[in-house]
Amino acid sequence: MNELAALVTANQTRVLKNRQVLGHRRLGDLKPRRNVPGGEVIAGKTGQNLAPPGRQPLTSEGSRERANHFAAELDARTVDTQNHRLHLKKRTRRMKVRDAVVLITGANRGIGLAFAQAALARGARKVYAAARNPSQVTLTGAVPVKLDVTSADDVTAAARTCRDVTLVVNNAGIARLGGLRSPETLDSARTHFETNVMGVLRMMQAFAPILKSNGGGAFINVLSVASWINSGAMTAYAVSKAAAWSLTNGLRNELKPQHTQVLGLHAGFVDTDLTKGLDVPKASPQSVVQQAFDALEAGLSEVLADERSRTIKQGLTAIPPVYL
Repeated sequence: MNELAALVTANQTRVLKNRQVLGHRRLGDLKPRRNVPGGEVIAGKTGQNLAPPGRQPLTSEGSRERANHFAAELDARTVDTQNHRLHLKKRTRRMKVRDAVVLITGANRGIGLAFAQAALARGARKVYAAARNPSQVTLTGAVPVKLDVTSADDVTAAARTCRDVTLVVNNAGIARLGGLRSPETLDSARTHFETNVMGVLRMMQAFAPILKSNGGGAFINVLSVASWINSGAMTAYAVSKAAAWSLTNGLRNELKPQHTQVLGLHAGFVDTDLTKGLDVPKASPQSVVQQAFDALEAGLSEVLADERSRTIKQGLTAIPPVYL
């Protein structure tokens, strides 16, 4: 606001100066003075046309009223142009990890721990490492926070404690084997949704006002290639991740007016405890996190962090599509 107030004051002064020059001196005696936004040059040799193309020339016989109006119009256009540039500057301001205050859920191991380590390495001012059992957070430099995303009380308490946060990484999640036809599916689906969908929603509802008050900030939502395909091995998990992807897209649109960036992170198998024992190609947590932070700082809305996620996303429009 201070920058905008100074801009308006400066242009009000410029209007008065232009009125004095154009109103009290012969227009034909003016020397070249300025460039007008849009590229047209206003010069002032005797007899030269001072009006923009398509308008009646202002000559020494023109009225003072017309001269004043022309000067005010020029400066109004200058203010509009500069204000537009200021608006674009605000809108395109990109999130940086350096000096950010970061909150990471599920930060005691796996991808969450890699996020905490990388945030500290990139110069984050503070890193809140959240876990259901904060005693499991042993990373030097991180601030342990008790947080179970399925608990409304825990989320509220974390929001009350971490009011300086500018970046939230929604990483906490669960994945269990099983199909959709077994008797246990309903309970399994509820459990997956409570953590992987409702947990993300609770966090974003609680921290969106905090990010807004701190300048906009950002969310990173850890999704999965399972957002797009459901192979039958972990079907309830895949259903919940598809819902989390849609949730991410919906809240991205809702948070645009407050300049909060929402980044969806997709990856296939990542080498963590969750995939231990699976004989499949795996990306390292460090590689996934590095790509996520790079995408965040580039102002992106989605990052595909391994070859599998890129291949699957590309296959969504294939014939037949990859999910069939």
